[in-house]
Parts: sequence; C-alpha cells; structure tokens
Amino acid sequence: REKLDELELNIFNKILKNEDVEDFKDSLKILSKCLYEYYNQKTVLIIDEYDTPIVAAYEYGYYDEAISFFRVFYASALKDNTFLQMGLMTGILRVAKEGIFSGLNNLLVDSILDKNYSEYFGLTESEIEKALRYYEIEYKLADVKDWYDGYKFGNSEIYNPWSIINYIRNKNLEPYWINTSDNYLIKNLLSTADEEIFEDLKNLFNYQTIEKNISKNSTLVNLRSKKDLWQLLFFSGYLTIDRKVENTMSSYFLRIVNKEIHSFFRSSFIEDFSIKESVFYNMMQSFLKKDFKNYEKHLQSLMLTSFSYFDVAQEEKFYHNFILGMILSLDKQFYVSSNAESGLGRYDIILEPKNVDNTAFIMEFKVAKNEEDLEKECDLALKQIKEKAYDTKLREKGINDIAEIAVTFYGKKVRVKVSS
Repeated sequence: REKLDELELNIFNKILKNEDVEDFKDSLKILSKCLYEYYNQKTVLIIDEYDTPIVAAYEYGYYDEAISFFRVFYASALKDNTFLQMGLMTGILRVAKEGIFSGLNNLLVDSILDKNYSEYFGLTESEIEKALRYYEIEYKLADVKDWYDGYKFGNSEIYNPWSIINYIRNKNLEPYWINTSDNYLIKNLLSTADEEIFEDLKNLFNYQTIEKNISKNSTLVNLRSKKDLWQLLFFSGYLTIDRKVENTMSSYFLRIVNKEIHSFFRSSFIEDFSIKESVFYNMMQSFLKKDFKNYEKHLQSLMLTSFSYFDVAQEEKFYHNFILGMILSLDKQFYVSSNAESGLGRYDIILEPKNVDNTAFIMEFKVAKNEEDLEKECDLALKQIKEKAYDTKLREKGINDIAEIAVTFYGKKVRVKVSS
C-alpha cells in the first residue's frame, strides 16, 4: 500500500472491502498495476475456467448482465494494459467468439483440435506407466487405460489427470472426473433431445462412432441446436475423436472416451426422462426376474408421471427409444441391439445375455389406435416374433432360454404381454 497514491489506495480499499461493484470491472488491471509498481516487474495473468461464471449466468438468467461486466473485466486487464507481460486463459468455449473480447485481435487460441501443446492437456501414457510403477500397481495399466485413457488431443493420446490422481489415491476403478461439475449445459440440451439425437446417443452408448461436424467456434449465445450438443460434449471431454472423415474440413467420427464417461451416459439416460432411481430400479429388477406384471405397473407409472400429453406420439419409434434408453442400463449383463435382422425380419430390441445360460429377451413394440386395442396389438406383436423367427440368431449361439415380450402403447397407456 505504501507504493500507491491516495486515489489508487482509495480504489484498492473499496475493492478489498467489497464496497463498489463498478470498481470490480477494472480490478484485474488495478491489481497488475499494483504488482508492477511494487515489484517493478510486469505481471503474468492466468485465468482458469474463464467461462464458468458465464455458464452460471446463462443458467440463472442474467447472461446479458454478465457479458456486460466481463467484457470490461477481461478486456481492461488484457487490452492496452502496459503492466501485463502476458495472459493465459482456459475454458471450454472458444474465447475469441464469446463477445467478451471484442477488440482483442492478438489472441492466439489452441484447442484440443490443434497440435500445439497437445501433450500438455493431460498425462501421457509414458507418464501413467511411470506413476503406476512408482506406486507398485503397474499391473493395473490395462484397466486404467480402459477407464481413463482415450482422449485424442492433436496428435497426442492423453489421460485425465484428476481421475488418475484419485485412482492412485483410492485404488478403485470408478468415475471421478464427472462429479466435478453439474453439467448444466449438457443436461439442458439433452432435455430437448429428439429422436435423431437419441439414436446417436444409443449408438455411442453401444461403443459405436457417430459422424459430426466440430467447429472451434462454439459459443454460449447459440447453444440451442442439435449440433451444439455434440460440440459441447466434445469440448467438455465426454466425446473424443476416433478419426477424421477423409476429404473434409471439420467432420469427425466421435466416440465415448472411456468407461468413466460411459457411466455418465448411463445415468443421463435415466435422469433425462425424469425417472426416480427407486422406481427405475424396481422396474428393471421386475424385468430381470421376468415379473412382467410388476414391470408393466412400474412402466405405466413412469409414463403417467414422466410424459406430458404433448410428449406422446403416434409413431412407434418414440416409444421404442424411450424403452431402449432404459434397457441400455443393463449393458453390463447383456449385449443390447436394436432394429437388426434375425430370421425373416428386423426385430425391435434383443437383449443377448453375456452368459449364454441366462435368459435372453426379445421385445416387439406396437402402437394401438385406441385403448381397447392394446391387448389385440400385444397378440399381434407376439405372433410377429414367432412368424419372423426373431430368435434365430440367439439359438444359433446356443441360447435357448428366451422370453418373448410384446409392449403396446396408446398415448400414455401401456400393456405388456409375454408369450406362454
């Protein structure tokens, strides 16, 4: 303080005492000036997760006010600041397009799509091997790779540092990183997901790739369209590049990064249909126990509480996707496939047990034209399973315990029937 003049000291004290929000706008620049005058050295300014408060503003409805504040807050510190040696910022959304750096044309931006510094975004495999050897758990490398590897940054294969540190500390293979944020933006976009998005999510959940355009210029301003979901999932670290599409500028095949992230998708499918954990658990346990009377009861309850009148549709695919999203939670016990060929046609869903001695499930869906036809449509669905021989591929693999299930919908009403 002894280096500040009277005016500077007055401003410094007001910021310190939280007295005048207007002074906060220039506080970073003022701090860099104070540091320069005391140490006679220019300041290096490092701002981590610069976009976190902007995301909060977007979530709670004061986005325009926040942009107005941060435009001055950051620009005053980074533009025409003679006390600044250099500035470094990190965030999910590209800073140059966010509107809070207007006039700053000297920014150099390196994203996870670029080669520069790519090995510094996380831990490399050689660093992981060294760490596991140090803690005498190098024999766990294959498991660690399945759970925490998979990120492709530029030309580098990268592990998540936070997850690795927690794994070494706890020695348990479990998701660590996904608990570090509330994923508001992702959940907000998933809440309006249509059938096309759901189909892509299903493929990702089954460890397949999807082809999407990825731009470096993703912004919060327009995070409302389908393409924004994939941009956000990619730059947030939930998806990674499997490979680039040949002869394109920005098209990539994307996949879920690893087992840690896969667990996020499982919980999100449940959450996005407003399924209470206990009800969902009881329903799926009834399914596995082949107690289809209780399965129908729980499913009916979920449809009445989770759907609005405007959600339901006349198309079978709407209901198909709803059921499939829940069935995918059983992926540890079953290989789940949908709309594939077997016998003389294409079945709706088959759950093939990973243990051939366990029960397989064939599910066929129908939409009734009125409530009175629910039972009749169930009978037609069961007849179709038999006549089309949907069990062919299962029996070829030596699976003979097969439950054939018909599920018929009318609006928010459902009927479940099993072949005798």
